[in-house]
Amino acid sequence: MKHLRHFTRGTAIILSCFGSVVNQYKYVALKQKIAARFPDADVLLATSSRTVLKLLTKQDAENNADATATTGAEEMQFATLAQQLAYADRCGYKQICVVSGYLFPTDEHQRMVQVVEAFQQISFANITYTPAILQHSLKSSNVINELQQHIGDDQQQLNLYIYHGAPDLANSGFHSIWYLTSLLEQLSPNNRVCSLEGAHPYKIISPALKRELAQYKRINIVPLLLVSGNHFDNDIAAIADDLSTLVEVDVMAPICGDRWCLIDFEPVIENVLNQCNNSLLRLNALCPKALS
Repeated sequence: MKHLRHFTRGTAIILSCFGSVVNQYKYVALKQKIAARFPDADVLLATSSRTVLKLLTKQDAENNADATATTGAEEMQFATLAQQLAYADRCGYKQICVVSGYLFPTDEHQRMVQVVEAFQQISFANITYTPAILQHSLKSSNVINELQQHIGDDQQQLNLYIYHGAPDLANSGFHSIWYLTSLLEQLSPNNRVCSLEGAHPYKIISPALKRELAQYKRINIVPLLLVSGNHFDNDIAAIADDLSTLVEVDVMAPICGDRWCLIDFEPVIENVLNQCNNSLLRLNALCPKALS
């Protein structure tokens, strides 16, 4: 087919994430790790939140007000997944792997899948995508267990794991959240789980949680947020303040930077890279160098 002669470039990897006005550089750092692991692929970053995209674009314009005009490639710095897929298609990449930067296979991940499947219908490129970070049971179990071991099991400390949440209980990806909750509570009797939005909301479970605090010396808050941005500054801080009137409160110590982010946790990073590796293998896109 004549159209195929225009697809002359190798592999593009697109990291699809929600985005963060506060900590977008964390996603950029993960993008760089992907590029280092797969040096023969070109790596792009897609942001699904339109609000984040608008604010990042505004910040970039203010910071570079005196800069000269950018090239087309530079203009793709802040783009949606659909824009990056269209860009990769236009550039003639033969293989495109979309890497899910979403913790659970809920709403944001499902929208990513829908966009990819739409492009699979209209593009001559071979396009695939990875599962969400905590989607496969064995890999999720390993990450959660590594996290529990990282925290430890101090009998005088209650660990409160807080995930973001999703609005629809009928969402097909909610099983991964249920599994996370049940496994954490099985790993230690000192673990509790709640959400900022959605199932297990803190506002509803907090009275029962507070009644338990009498038997603990302190509570350790573990944000299950891939990148801790505005929710960390507002919601996590508010929960910490609420509990601090009853007991000593610690928020999980950061691995790097000024706050705890799951994206900095090595088992999470390795899971993302391994899932990308598996998807590239399915595309027959890996060279021996990338596998070393």
